[in-house]
Amino acid sequence: MSRCARFVLLLVGAVSLPAMAAAGTTPKAAEKAGPRCALCRDTLRVPCPIHSRMSARYKAFCSEDAEPACCKGVGWTPCPNCADDATKRRFDKIATMYARERAGEGFYPWGEKLVHSACEHFRFKTSASTHSDCHEYEAVAEKAFSLFQRIFGEEGVDQLAWTEKAHFLILMSRDEYHQFLDWYKANRNVNPQQIDFLKAGDSSRLITERLHVLVRPISGGGKDDKDLLLHRIAHGAGHLAIENYKTHGHTPDWLGEGFAGRSEIEALKDPRVYCIQYVAGGAGQHPPQEWRQTVREALLKKTIPSFPQMFEKKVGDMNVVDWSMTISVVSWLTEAYPKKTVRLVTALHEGMASKDAFEQVFEKPLAQVEKEWQKWAKTH
Repeated sequence: MSRCARFVLLLVGAVSLPAMAAAGTTPKAAEKAGPRCALCRDTLRVPCPIHSRMSARYKAFCSEDAEPACCKGVGWTPCPNCADDATKRRFDKIATMYARERAGEGFYPWGEKLVHSACEHFRFKTSASTHSDCHEYEAVAEKAFSLFQRIFGEEGVDQLAWTEKAHFLILMSRDEYHQFLDWYKANRNVNPQQIDFLKAGDSSRLITERLHVLVRPISGGGKDDKDLLLHRIAHGAGHLAIENYKTHGHTPDWLGEGFAGRSEIEALKDPRVYCIQYVAGGAGQHPPQEWRQTVREALLKKTIPSFPQMFEKKVGDMNVVDWSMTISVVSWLTEAYPKKTVRLVTALHEGMASKDAFEQVFEKPLAQVEKEWQKWAKTH
């Protein structure tokens, strides 16, 4: 390079650096530059001080209440400084949906003269509860759903394979539950044997209907256990979310049960709901709240299932260790590898086998992935 050319380059550099500094665009300044809009921090949305999850005063929106002037229940309002037309249309669409719900529209078609109540992601119909009860249901369901929202983000919420929201029916008695199942048999193309199987229980989760049905007096002797009901709502909210991500019906049992248990923990700190034969405290078993200890002891005794064994388990075949392991594996994934969790679930819902999905996402043999989880589980 000629001396003249070097002089020109130096001159350009000498001129451009002051110019960048004057414009506030020096490399260091650009790195430290904050959002252009201080009101919405470039999200195009202004969080509601009451109905936003980011608020310390957060309260789940309830469609049975009058429309709140703050945000119409949406949880945010379009930023008056920079919101684009798409953001404004999204706000109007959600606000219109809530107005329809206040008029009783959009709820599951079975059941007359029931209490109708909707929150951000779920709709409730109940013959067994008051409006104030529904506030508790909504708060628990949304808190459980926070796990899905945190891991999969708003984009993942938009990719849920349901029409607007999922549904809960909370009924007063087993007789009423059987009335619903008789209607379901007559109005849906289902195998009568499936109806007989559902009638033997006290609840059902109909994935293709995006519906979870619960009977409120669910403990021994028909005694009402409201705390257990809240746990079942949280557990069901986790199932409905993970089983309807992008597609429905492609969730392996280990993932579905583990994610539902983890969602229950998100909402209520401990799991109480399980679809297995679990005698708490029997034969040296820990209660379900001590699932971590159950896993650690099984690892120490080398009685823990391998990942391939876990992948093959159906919920009805799981024992206490199996069930505890599903929560542990999902906890490890969501706590240590949230981005990999999204890719893993996507692969599973696209029909990939669990082993292949793990190896593709972690880019290592399954045995190495399993050892990494075991190391985590021994200390968490």
